[in-house]
Amino acid sequence: MSISKDEQRELVDALHRFSSTADKVMSLNSGNTTSSIQVNAGGVGVWICVCLCCMMLVSMVMGAVWMSREFNRYDSDLSERKAESDRAQTYLSSIYGRMPQWMREEVEKEASAKLKEKE
Repeated sequence: MSISKDEQRELVDALHRFSSTADKVMSLNSGNTTSSIQVNAGGVGVWICVCLCCMMLVSMVMGAVWMSREFNRYDSDLSERKAESDRAQTYLSSIYGRMPQWMREEVEKEASAKLKEKE
């Protein structure tokens, strides 16, 4: 098997390309080069993030104000009901406190009415 001159040149050229590529790869692995990762955040992306953060903060403040208003309303309703309950309890206590006196007066009236009937 004999190889022609053209085939020999093609083989030499292919080996030369392979060796140059291998040299490049070996030089990258040797550590003499530095690699860096760049993240480019454009002005529009930053503007959108800032706007969304501001909207979130505003909604949190509005929610806190609304919750505070609702809690104050519930607190005032409960204090009103407590005052009404205290007034009702005072009224009932005064009625029950006077009950023995009213019962005594009733008993005296009945007793005097029975005495008059007997006379």
